[in-house]
Amino acid sequence: MKGFIKESEEKILDYITNNIEECIDIGIREVAKKTYTSTSSIVRLSKKMGYRGYTDMAYSLRSHKAKEEFAALDIDSRYQVRERSETGKFIDCLLHKKIAVYGEEFSGIVGQYINNRLFTLGIESHLLDCIDSKLFFDGIGKTYDAIIVISNTGESGKCLNILKNAELSTKDYLIVSFTGKVENTIAKNSDVSFVIEGISTENKIVKQPTPFYGNVILGFEELLKLYLEKKRSL
Repeated sequence: MKGFIKESEEKILDYITNNIEECIDIGIREVAKKTYTSTSSIVRLSKKMGYRGYTDMAYSLRSHKAKEEFAALDIDSRYQVRERSETGKFIDCLLHKKIAVYGEEFSGIVGQYINNRLFTLGIESHLLDCIDSKLFFDGIGKTYDAIIVISNTGESGKCLNILKNAELSTKDYLIVSFTGKVENTIAKNSDVSFVIEGISTENKIVKQPTPFYGNVILGFEELLKLYLEKKRSL
């Protein structure tokens, strides 16, 4: 890049890349002021790099940066685990076990996503219904090996009921939980506990923004990446 653009242009590019959201919001004139240059210099830079203009360059840089950040995701930065071995347990679970998944309300949407992703990868899974959970554990649930539960607070009554029915059954299930707090009842009753950054709330409806649900999905995709890497190595 240094041999392709001037040092002054590289400084402009670095500023835009490091402040990409702000630069998209404020537009080319304000970017020119902040970089002590001119709009025409920024336009020349964008065309030199093969873009139609400033806007095309800015959105392309944002997309490229997002891809780099996703590729560089570190599972440990997104989750807390009690022991590193628990991540390995979960990967082995995906490799060898039949899995049932449960979440309620917003966590239910995440649960459905996880269930669908498992299905597309050829992993036998079942989306649990709390009302029929006892029937599940008394019936086809006996052929399953693991239960995944998702709860922001880690205190969901319906999730705890699922775990209770699993415990009352004759099968020894591997319990995997995704929760938003380090200390919670569901995590304490789980064999594998992933704690995800979130804002835990007891309210039925989440009234403030929380990264919990999105982080569960993103982190789960990272776990799938580890699963696929291990599967290819077998």
